[in-house]
Amino acid sequence: MNHTLSFIHIDRPGTISRGEKILISGTTNLPEKTRLIYTISQQSGTTIFTVDPKTGEQDLKGGFNRSGQITIVPGQNGVSRWSFAFDSTEAIPAGYEVTVKENPDSTENVGKEGTSGAAFFTILEADNDRLTPADPNTGPCQSIMIDTFPDVLTRRNYTITGTTSLQPGTELLFSVLPAEFEVYVNKDGMSSGSMSGATGTATVTRGTGMTNTWSVDMDLAMFPPEKYQINVSNDRFDPRTYGTIYGDRYCSKRFTIKG
Repeated sequence: MNHTLSFIHIDRPGTISRGEKILISGTTNLPEKTRLIYTISQQSGTTIFTVDPKTGEQDLKGGFNRSGQITIVPGQNGVSRWSFAFDSTEAIPAGYEVTVKENPDSTENVGKEGTSGAAFFTILEADNDRLTPADPNTGPCQSIMIDTFPDVLTRRNYTITGTTSLQPGTELLFSVLPAEFEVYVNKDGMSSGSMSGATGTATVTRGTGMTNTWSVDMDLAMFPPEKYQINVSNDRFDPRTYGTIYGDRYCSKRFTIKG
């Protein structure tokens, strides 16, 4: 008998700085429109105690948790996708676990454990000097350049290209996220918010002289019309800890997708 095991895979969130808004995403072979429950929970007893020097008011932060509900959407080659937006502004520097599982309250899951997935990531204290764009429309570029593309793109396939002085074979990390988006948290700590984005890697190839090249194929068909920002850096994932090893070269540009 043919039997396919159900799975929920979580893309590695890596290491982020407190205050970053990221898209946590993954894949699954569960049916489209299946409802999933996600939970983000702090993995240590770390707390931060502060005293306001003006008012003397004391504050103790710790035990950060977030949860919400999402729905599976169509993907490619029989593998569907899911995602949710996460705002780390209120989190404290610590290790966290994200879990995603089938909604246990749905009729078909009564009495069943259900399919689930888990991944770990780290939130560090924010570094105000890291990746701070001098110009929000073009951003700074250090040894990595993004070639000019139209100010307004349509929802189809594009190849975004650029140049760099980094050596051939260097792996670059890129992300495309909305320039602005909102995440709402209600009084029970449940968060909601949605956005479309993409992350991935590109490999530097040999060019001419001291200038090498890189390129990324982007399918913008599923991206709603709005302003987006593409970031390209020589950050990379640590295969041992699944954290992000921050590089020292990056470039950032904004563009608009037209409906």
